[in-house]
Amino acid sequence: MTVAGFTHRFTTRPNKALSRDVGDYVARVVASLPQLPLVARYLVQRIFDRTVLGFWWIALRALTPVAAMALIFMHVTEFGTPGLFYPVFLLAGMTVWIVVDIGISYGMRSLFAGRRLQRMMRLPAFLFSLASLSMPLIHGAVMLSVLVFAVIVCGIAGVDLPSMMRWQLALFPVLIALVAMLVTGLTVFVSIAFILTRDTRFVVPMLTQVWFFGTPVLYPLSALPPGWQTLSLYLNPLTPIMEASRYALFGIGQWPAVPLLVSAFFIGVVFLCGIWFMMRSEWVLPDMS
Repeated sequence: MTVAGFTHRFTTRPNKALSRDVGDYVARVVASLPQLPLVARYLVQRIFDRTVLGFWWIALRALTPVAAMALIFMHVTEFGTPGLFYPVFLLAGMTVWIVVDIGISYGMRSLFAGRRLQRMMRLPAFLFSLASLSMPLIHGAVMLSVLVFAVIVCGIAGVDLPSMMRWQLALFPVLIALVAMLVTGLTVFVSIAFILTRDTRFVVPMLTQVWFFGTPVLYPLSALPPGWQTLSLYLNPLTPIMEASRYALFGIGQWPAVPLLVSAFFIGVVFLCGIWFMMRSEWVLPDMS
């Protein structure tokens, strides 16, 4: 189907048998949640089908770039992180970022990979966007485990690090939930775009890479000029989450209360728009895939 054809079908009034408002569609998704583990397992199996290393690719993909970046950038004085050993600083940032990177990368193909299962079981398409979160959350858990291991090793080696045993640590899962909502909302748009045109597979990684360098993952926010810091905090929804995550884990920096509220509002809008867009697109998807 062409872009023009999709636009026409998207704006045309759908069949009365299908959901036409967000409330009804959310009710369908909630009723289908018991099938979420099945869909997630199906998508994960599709990813590692016919691979030699299987699930070991999760650890390799998560740790290889982090090790390379830590070895290189820990010697760059402009990336100095007062109060926190740079490899640990980087791991804390990558724990959040990898959820975004892997989530968008795999979520982009979720509808295409699960089209047969969706037709067979008549599941809401949004369920596949939710199920695609399994891979990024697994990668995030692996990265968090490595972070904890690195902190223990640094403690044994005598490296002075802030303690992770603090009440603010309970805020970290909330921040990851915000990231998961953002990824889910974005996944809706890129997964439909991937079915509509395969150019998406080239455009999305390029934009994600730009987003990565525009987010304080490799470097502290303080490395930017004051004006750029303000722009990053209020225009990039991941920047306040990144700063808040390092504060929750290690108590470094400050809790960006106002930028975080702006980020949470933006993420909520993206998530709800994703539900609405999927609801409007679902009746067109069989003709597209």
